[in-house]
Amino acid sequence: MELRSPKIGRLNQGVIFTCAKAERYDGRQVFGLIITARCDLAQEKFPMLNYVPVVSLDDWLVTDGLDLMLSRASADTTGKLKGALKTAGIAESLLNSQSPRQIFDSFFLDDYSKGKKPAKQFFDIVEVCEFLASFQRNISLCIDNLYKQFDAQKKRLLEELIRHNLSGHYFLSRVFDGERAARICSAYAGSHFYSSQLSHDYSSGC
Repeated sequence: MELRSPKIGRLNQGVIFTCAKAERYDGRQVFGLIITARCDLAQEKFPMLNYVPVVSLDDWLVTDGLDLMLSRASADTTGKLKGALKTAGIAESLLNSQSPRQIFDSFFLDDYSKGKKPAKQFFDIVEVCEFLASFQRNISLCIDNLYKQFDAQKKRLLEELIRHNLSGHYFLSRVFDGERAARICSAYAGSHFYSSQLSHDYSSGC
């Protein structure tokens, strides 16, 4: 994407402006990428200005990116847990009535004390399960720990974002001297009065 400086005093489709708003990004810097039709903008025939929120990559990683990361980490860990149960000949339906820790205590504790590898592997999976559960209950826990624990998944998530393979989210480089993510999964609207003030404020266009 090539970004060009806009003509002051004119709004157009593709212009990025400052002081936008986005759900769950209160108190953070949010830009808006205008998606209202060019003809409606030129003739001022729009009751609302539609835009896509654009946020810094760092803010995205602790909000929308964090949700995606938690979902993937949980799915990955659950898959490993079920695989370990299958290897041990234990029905995965047991997870419907017992926690991973209870299953470990009932079936793996003795082997773990003897240093057996399958029991050690299951214990490690249980630790990750409990870490994710505690993180989801208390989101204020250090997010860096989550990304360190699932470094491979983080790299894969960022690669999908940068290559535009992440549905609803897109990577924009060199926007206001920083890397940013556009959240395309929902568009926002501002009043016509609000949009008439933007010509003094927006800073980039494409």
